[in-house]
Amino acid sequence: MVDHRQKGALGIFLLTLIGVSGCREEALNADDGPPVARSAECRFASGRIKIDGNINEIAWEKAEVLDNFAVFWEKRKPKTATKARLLWDDKFFYFSAEMEDTDLYADLPQAGQR
Repeated sequence: MVDHRQKGALGIFLLTLIGVSGCREEALNADDGPPVARSAECRFASGRIKIDGNINEIAWEKAEVLDNFAVFWEKRKPKTATKARLLWDDKFFYFSAEMEDTDLYADLPQAGQR
C-alpha cells in the first residue's frame, strides 16, 4: 500500500524525470526570446483516468493548463496554440496535449532515396 507521503515522493520523482516541477512561471531574459513557462504543477488525479484519447474525466478539469510555449530555435512565440495538462496517481504519470502546429516540419528525402 502506498501512503500519501510516498505518493508525493512519486510525483516529485516523475516531475524531475521530465524536468517539470513547482507551480510558478519564470520568464526568460528578453535576449533569450519570448517569456515561457519554465515550471508547471502536476496535480494528483482524483479519480480513474481512462486512456482513450479523451480528457473528459473530472481530474483533467483540475489539471493546470500549460499554454505558454515558444519556438526556441527562432526565439519567438508560436503561430498556433498548444495546451498541455499533467496528472499523476500512485501508478502512472499522465500527459495530455491539444496541438495546432504549423511550426513542426520535417525534411524528407525523395521517394526511393535514403
